[in-house]
Amino acid sequence: MKRLTTLLGVLGLLGGCAGSGGSSPWLIDRGDAAPRACAPLSQDQELALNLAQETADEGRLHAALANLERLPNSLPEARLRKARILRSLNRPEAKDLYASLVDTCLKAQGEHGLGQLASAEKRYDEALKHLRLAVSLAPTSDTMRNDLGVVYMNLGRLEEARFELLTSQELNQAEKRPALNLLTLLIYQDNLKQASALVTRMGFSANQFRAAELRAQALRRELGGKEGAPMAVAPVVPAVANPAVAPASSRPVQPATPGAATVVASQPAMTGIPAAPLSNRAPAPATPVSVQAVQMVPGRLVVPDDGGVVRVEPASSGRGEAIVPISGY
Repeated sequence: MKRLTTLLGVLGLLGGCAGSGGSSPWLIDRGDAAPRACAPLSQDQELALNLAQETADEGRLHAALANLERLPNSLPEARLRKARILRSLNRPEAKDLYASLVDTCLKAQGEHGLGQLASAEKRYDEALKHLRLAVSLAPTSDTMRNDLGVVYMNLGRLEEARFELLTSQELNQAEKRPALNLLTLLIYQDNLKQASALVTRMGFSANQFRAAELRAQALRRELGGKEGAPMAVAPVVPAVANPAVAPASSRPVQPATPGAATVVASQPAMTGIPAAPLSNRAPAPATPVSVQAVQMVPGRLVVPDDGGVVRVEPASSGRGEAIVPISGY
């Protein structure tokens, strides 16, 4: 009897652990099985899609859309490319096209697009539902995780935001968007030591740093100017191939007390202010940001225009100006 009681207790603990994973950003609940695989494309269809993509990458979005019109509208891949182009052109038709994909082999991409559109309109709770579902279907998509991080940030859920941004950065270390969003978050939290290390590691320019600073300032204004409140952030939007995410948040979180140790662990971001442009050349080696506790020092981070040493200058009189988030539209 004693052995049976012990066994039931262990099973109860295991059941509790399994049931608690749904709310943790560290564990993805895949729910239903992944959607069916897409049917193979014909050679002509592949050629048309590639041509449309190349044209879009050159910035000729209207021409790319015209090339896609040569393909049957029943082709999910064609609808996805059209939706991305129309979203870049701020056309309302993008929403219906993304919605038409949620019952196809491109369900994850459809949910992602709907999440981006909702985030751009600051409907963050709705965006969160779409993006969490997209990530559950495509957990290794760096763009989806970056965008989910942005939404979390705009909702003031900084722990989840940092996690998603770090995950995105580690999945694609050549991509600077998640690192720029993470930089905005660190500046917002006055975590200047890690912000300085990130700027040096990623080789960010003075202009990129200033853009992150502006985003952090904007976020603080949107969250009511609370000095320790989480900042609203937004992703840097790629041309068309891999569109990024959206805007900023609403409810503030507990202020960060100067001098208290803080841990960097999660990560999100989205849209709101002109996002940093993506370059075609590989950036400096991107070593993932380590999750470690650091001492937060009041002051300001100085990134020289001439590429000199990044340094932290002590604050002369209290805090500097408030900071703002990254935007992607």
